[in-house]
Amino acid sequence: MRWLAMGMLLVAGSARADVRPPAAPPAPAPPVSVFRGHQAGTLEHLQSGLVCPARIGEYRRIEATVFDKFGLDVSCGYHTGTVVITLYLTRRTGTGVDAALAEAKRELLQFGADRHPQSISELRSTNGGRDWVTVLYGEDGDIHSAIWLADLDGWTLEYRATYPAVDETRVTADIAKITAIVEESAGARLALCSASPPPARRALPILDRRNLQQSSMMTSILGGAVLAEARDGKATATAPLMWCLEGPILKNNHHMLFWRAVDPKGTDARSDRITLATDGPPPTLDIAPDSLASLVEGLAKASDKPPRWIATLRQGDETLIFGYFDGRPSSDSVADLFENILAGKAKPAGGFGAEGKNITIVVPPAPRVSGARRHRSPPPHGL
Repeated sequence: MRWLAMGMLLVAGSARADVRPPAAPPAPAPPVSVFRGHQAGTLEHLQSGLVCPARIGEYRRIEATVFDKFGLDVSCGYHTGTVVITLYLTRRTGTGVDAALAEAKRELLQFGADRHPQSISELRSTNGGRDWVTVLYGEDGDIHSAIWLADLDGWTLEYRATYPAVDETRVTADIAKITAIVEESAGARLALCSASPPPARRALPILDRRNLQQSSMMTSILGGAVLAEARDGKATATAPLMWCLEGPILKNNHHMLFWRAVDPKGTDARSDRITLATDGPPPTLDIAPDSLASLVEGLAKASDKPPRWIATLRQGDETLIFGYFDGRPSSDSVADLFENILAGKAKPAGGFGAEGKNITIVVPPAPRVSGARRHRSPPPHGL
């Protein structure tokens, strides 16, 4: 059904290519759990790293659309007065690019039927190290509609364009310019992630209450101290991490995404996270080695136990601790914990924050603890 959105923009303007299409109403802002805005109106697709500038040469971006509940099927549409190009990026699940091509052709013929598309050519080529399929149709009014399609490390990169036939050479060159932007953004991110296979994850959650309370208190004290140093500008700078999407998870109608971090060289950064697909800022549960990792690893070598991992969630200025694991937990274990947090069933074992040089320790609510502070559960509102 994706072709319909672009086809509607062309109904008034395709028959007379010298007439600008009527102004469309402003497109709704895309979900911030899928697209992040940058300077000059540029949008970044978080799930792939794709960058969609507000303008590319003469082209102006007219929409950024999400077609699924996880943000794994998206588009950025561009137009001039006579040309419309829509870039699609879709994560494939068990199908090849030929299936995607068949679907694109079906949609073009179905939703462009009133313009009587007739097949002109179907070509396969290699460009920039990628195998491309290009399908060209002729329509009423000496208009061309075309599809370009290629694999992008397990995602399908697709363009659909409608333009006057006389602009064939120009549009082909424009597609090449847009592809260069795609390769520098999503191409680089997805290649780096593909080169770093998912690590083994088999750890179980720690359930002993006394162990949890002692660990959370120690983590809170050290975590608060680290925050205070960071606000004083004394924290050691670290290399930025790149987040690689491992896959979607659906639990009780909550659409979740599981990620792992890699460093700029593609090496596993020993950090995971799970997020909720939302229209607003997504609740995020981070999974990483405990702040006492160096000490824990030293003890682990003597006891043959893996380093302890911790699950935390940022809420305002506070970091809430929701669990510990004897090693790196599986995505299923993390998703179960996240679902319980979203449903209000899981309560924080502790937490910490910092205001200036003051460290705040969040004590879990319990009858035996005086002055306990209650946390605010993250909003369970998904897309």
